[in-house]
Amino acid sequence: MTLTNQELRDRFAPFISRRDADRHINIFWETQPSAFSEPGKQFIELSGGMPHTSFFPIESMSVNILTAPGSTDTINVPITHETPSSLALKHTLQYALSEGFQPLIDFVRAFVTRLGNVPQYDPSLWQCLIANGSCDSLFKIFQTCTDERSVVLVEELTFVPVISNILATGAKVVPLKLSMRDDDQGIDTTYMEDLLANWETGPYAAYDRPKFLYTIPTGQNPTGLTQSVDKRRKIYALAQKYDFVILEDDPYGYLKFPKFNHEKPMENPYISTEMTTEQYARDVLMTSYISMDTDGRVIRFETFSKIFAPGMRLSFVILNNFFYEKLLKFQEITTRQPTGISQQIVYSTIHAMAPTKNTDDVIEAWLHWIMKLACSYTDRRNVMLDALYNSEAYKRGLYSVVEPSAGMFIIVNVNVDEKRAPVIQQMDELIRVMDKHGVRAILGYKMAVDREFSKDHLNFFRLTYAYADNHEQLREAVTRLSDSVVEYLA
Repeated sequence: MTLTNQELRDRFAPFISRRDADRHINIFWETQPSAFSEPGKQFIELSGGMPHTSFFPIESMSVNILTAPGSTDTINVPITHETPSSLALKHTLQYALSEGFQPLIDFVRAFVTRLGNVPQYDPSLWQCLIANGSCDSLFKIFQTCTDERSVVLVEELTFVPVISNILATGAKVVPLKLSMRDDDQGIDTTYMEDLLANWETGPYAAYDRPKFLYTIPTGQNPTGLTQSVDKRRKIYALAQKYDFVILEDDPYGYLKFPKFNHEKPMENPYISTEMTTEQYARDVLMTSYISMDTDGRVIRFETFSKIFAPGMRLSFVILNNFFYEKLLKFQEITTRQPTGISQQIVYSTIHAMAPTKNTDDVIEAWLHWIMKLACSYTDRRNVMLDALYNSEAYKRGLYSVVEPSAGMFIIVNVNVDEKRAPVIQQMDELIRVMDKHGVRAILGYKMAVDREFSKDHLNFFRLTYAYADNHEQLREAVTRLSDSVVEYLA
């Protein structure tokens, strides 16, 4: 069936919160000036409360761009009030449209199209909305779509600040079991299907049926797990059958790893196979939920935080026209617009990496940078796993390791003795021993949506290999972790 804008409105109007239904945007300015066609005369603007560009304290900027992660070689990019002409400083320092600057929108749309991360329905029915980071856009989505009637399905272990945003709207969260087997990573679809099929007689019978699933499908935070393509297809089919929207949060999707080789722990196929961008896009990157979407029920969140810099606070959302209009209106009265300077720097940096201004060349150059990052993260993943498997605590059977398939995190399950003390108490005591040894990790139980529901998964630490200065520091960190566990449990 061919979708239309009216069908999108009819289908997804029930997914909008009472709060948003009562929200009316009062605009006092004309978005398009009346026709003015007197030759030789300039249109004079007296309406907008915008400072003249001569009042901006920044006259120009010079950005030095690394040619590769960790490199000392740079490319210099001058940015002035007039250059680059497609996105000059006089525009990025000024008030601007809430959806973001068109050149950046055009680029991200071309980029996701190149990778196939776009819906299967008519391209005129979906948009890319620039936002101030995925946390910002997720907050806006929940404010727009959820209220006290709403139920949101979430992975039992997750990025819990999102849970705070959901609960703040009055909505309920329902955890889904995670499978941590190497051959069955991510949401337990058997549990999920049974829960949905028997909702009215199950543990959440007092709740309305869920309207949303929030998931981090690739390199899941905190587990590092990645849902298979078959699993994603099953979950999308459940979304169609039980009529819920999938919120696909994919900050780690481009940091995808080859399987760890225990015989050759430092093996890195990004290097050894001389991987091309075509191979990376076709063979390494996962098929996204948005690419399966035929009826507008996937909203995909991408960010520049993990592949550019988190301080930019810059991201984008791929969504159907109905949700786009709702989110854009909310953006107009909250953050007003994505940060202009961040858009400027990201856009200028990506284009400076390319040999020409041709869009295909720019996309290719950006993919090369992302692949170099994924390669560097693979090296770090390998170093940490090798150190963990060779540590004294591992050899003594004091902890086990869940190997990540993407992202920034490894989880280590500590084999605590439940007869000794409650698990959470032991993990709290252990982290104080780690403090004494000069190493810190995230307590896994703090990332559980419902600690009783996840009582069998509270004994882990989330470790990151992203922030250490070098490989030697990663190995030293694992030694300190191991020493701490041995001291506490031995």
